[in-house]
Amino acid sequence: MLNEKYLKGGPITYAATNEIKGCSSTWKGLSFGMKLVSKGLKWRVGDGCQIMFWIDDWVPEIGILQSHALSTLSADQLSEKVSNFMTNEDWDIQKLSSVLPWNIVHRIMNIHAGRRQSGHDKVIWGLSNNGDFSVKSAYDTHYMIDASFSWKWNFLWKLQIPLRVQSFLWILLHGKLLTNDNRAIRGFIPDTIYERCKAGCENINHVFRSCEKSCFVWEDICKGITRSHLFICDWDDWLMQNLKNNRLVFGKVAGYLLFAVSLWFIWKWRCKEIFDPNFRFPPYPGLIIKRFLDNWLNANYADSKKVDLNPCYIAWSPPLEGWVKLNVDGSLNPNSGSIAAGGVIRDHKKNWLCGFAVKRGIGSVVEAELWGLLEGLKIALKAGFRKILVDSDSQNSVKLLSNPTPPNHPLFSLIQSCKALLEEHWCCYVQHNYRESNRVADMLASLGHSLDLGISFFEKPPQQILGVLDDDAKGVAFARPGPFVE
Repeated sequence: MLNEKYLKGGPITYAATNEIKGCSSTWKGLSFGMKLVSKGLKWRVGDGCQIMFWIDDWVPEIGILQSHALSTLSADQLSEKVSNFMTNEDWDIQKLSSVLPWNIVHRIMNIHAGRRQSGHDKVIWGLSNNGDFSVKSAYDTHYMIDASFSWKWNFLWKLQIPLRVQSFLWILLHGKLLTNDNRAIRGFIPDTIYERCKAGCENINHVFRSCEKSCFVWEDICKGITRSHLFICDWDDWLMQNLKNNRLVFGKVAGYLLFAVSLWFIWKWRCKEIFDPNFRFPPYPGLIIKRFLDNWLNANYADSKKVDLNPCYIAWSPPLEGWVKLNVDGSLNPNSGSIAAGGVIRDHKKNWLCGFAVKRGIGSVVEAELWGLLEGLKIALKAGFRKILVDSDSQNSVKLLSNPTPPNHPLFSLIQSCKALLEEHWCCYVQHNYRESNRVADMLASLGHSLDLGISFFEKPPQQILGVLDDDAKGVAFARPGPFVE
């Protein structure tokens, strides 16, 4: 009823911009709420029949296209829909380039829309990966909270470390650990003196780096380290570098694991010294930490779940006789933000059948991977192959194709188009493989950045990839560092 009365069939986004006199209190509340969340809304282009080409904000990071038009627009032009700029289930490049600058056409070209599988135009939540609304992201947007700070440490939850240490680190990384300076701010204590060494204010930097006993712990763990090494970089950089250190120490322990557990023990011993009168600081802290790590590793990686810390050697493998293998990959240029993709089809005798590289507009790595898969499948189907194995080194892309696609997903059209090709009358399987076995596709994707916009076909392999192609034919394997769980 509200939709028919106030929107007249238009999208809910109009509630944030259309001032209606004499409307009900219910509609006033909805309109006020829409103004709050409108910053997080964006269009997902489907068939293009609902979005106004010039006056709706539908191109990421560009804004309303009317302000970018190459000439003054007539009333008829202002009423044009996005679908007016599509032809044969793709964008009309000639028409787009006649009314807009090339850099904007470049962005539009990367929006996958106008296909049978694209669905209708849809308003989605632009502040989440899946297009679904979340209260937290809306709150952060309204109060102008910089989400990048909290996301910076999200990799912590993927680290293989004890859960208690993980929880402790989350508090530490966000500066919420109750050192004396934080306790004084909260009014728990009158001053910030560090009781263990009486050396000024007790803050997190002092507890974990400046304190004599903390330095002793680091020196005992890392033989040969000097105190100056602890202050080469600032606090956040020091944490980041050490928590992303995958190098093995003591032959079997990842550097980040040793670092994380050491931080936890330093804090644990600090608290014991203050609150337990019978506690004495251990003379060999490194030995205690190493023993703890041995016990934790043995308990978590028993015979049923052994961790192989040795490198695994990976090579490209040909398909079975009667099958062909399609390797695809995507590439993102970090400077321009443009994406490209590439792929190669080979038979069981390792012969080159065809290859391609495609250059798109501005996008993400996942978009690039999906574009590579889409174009590769179209080429394979058109070439008449009916038994095809697809290798991609993008786990995210493979998961998107194997799971149901949420209707609000920003890449709905691209994903559904890939799925439609997979459901054609052929035997086609998509699997994840490591990048060490995907080097030819990787080079073709990189080559795509230097080509013209669109797709380029290679009946013969380009000169730049002959060496890598020869490695694959010879079965050359490349080491991939562990750990690998059996």
